[in-house]
Amino acid sequence: MFAPLALRDAGRLESHAARVGDWCALVYYGVAVTVVAFLLWARGVREVEATTAAVFTGVLPVSAVTLSYVVLGEAVFTGAT
Repeated sequence: MFAPLALRDAGRLESHAARVGDWCALVYYGVAVTVVAFLLWARGVREVEATTAAVFTGVLPVSAVTLSYVVLGEAVFTGAT
């Protein structure tokens, strides 16, 4: 879905500025985080009832924010600007 926009922006990319580690991270993100995570999620949803899947879908944003705070040390929005 985003391929046309990515291809448009690829023309502006200075490929010599990207290191091997950058390309490895991009491939990892594309394969492991996107494809594998989706397949595991779909497999899990198939095995449980719809109500259980709905609860976990609702918990995903909360767990993502919590884990980013705990594991990565990211700042949590406090409402103050």
